[in-house]
Amino acid sequence: MALGGCTQNPSIPLHNLAEKEGLTRLTIKTDKHLIEAFTSGNTANAEHLHIYLEGDGNPWFKGREPAINPTTKNPIALKLMLQDPQPSVYLNRPCYALLREKGISKDQQCSSELWTSGRYSKEVVKAMNEALNTIKERTGAKHFSLIGYSGGGSLAVLIASTRNDVINLLSIAANLDHAKWTQHFGYLPLNSSLNPVDYFPLPNTIKRWHLIAKKDKTIPFQLLIPAATLDVGSHIMEYENFNHSCCWEKSWDEILRLTLLP
Repeated sequence: MALGGCTQNPSIPLHNLAEKEGLTRLTIKTDKHLIEAFTSGNTANAEHLHIYLEGDGNPWFKGREPAINPTTKNPIALKLMLQDPQPSVYLNRPCYALLREKGISKDQQCSSELWTSGRYSKEVVKAMNEALNTIKERTGAKHFSLIGYSGGGSLAVLIASTRNDVINLLSIAANLDHAKWTQHFGYLPLNSSLNPVDYFPLPNTIKRWHLIAKKDKTIPFQLLIPAATLDVGSHIMEYENFNHSCCWEKSWDEILRLTLLP
């Protein structure tokens, strides 16, 4: 793990990109954790907010040891939000995107279990729900659309299952059944995590879209389809020439028009 500390803190490029794009930074203190968020557009007094949730990032260092900082080096969800004309919030998970600087100490509650076995745990969902409650208080928002990429889509499902203010959910190449996923690849099971498929179908008060890439090798099509189908009442959208990371950014404007935008 010490070797992992020799590289640049992956939180720094993320913060630099957000600053370059003129986003507003929010640091939200929950019961146990600090959660970093960035807002775009005029979120003040916006009744409806789009909430973007990022993927799992880099939970492991060279596949052997838990990473010191799991923050993604390719923030696809943030790049998608930058194209969204609606007031939006990029909401990180506990222990992701933290900086060591005056006024923001390293989250003392950060255990590597929160980005390895417990990446979709009750603790993570609870903290993100607390952060959403704070965002509602600060902005006056009444309801949310949750947009989750990869593991962020897993969390979007779990968060939506606990709230009554989510009216839309859009998952993108999401890990909807991590038990089948870990079994398929021979990975360590995520024993401390909730499994999204166990919460299907979500209430019909939530309009849902599950976007699936036919060439996805990270979360294969044959694993995703059975799980998504169990969310009866959702819309499943298949993309023939997409893989896990391509080509969501290129097509995001069109996808928004087909789903969340009026």
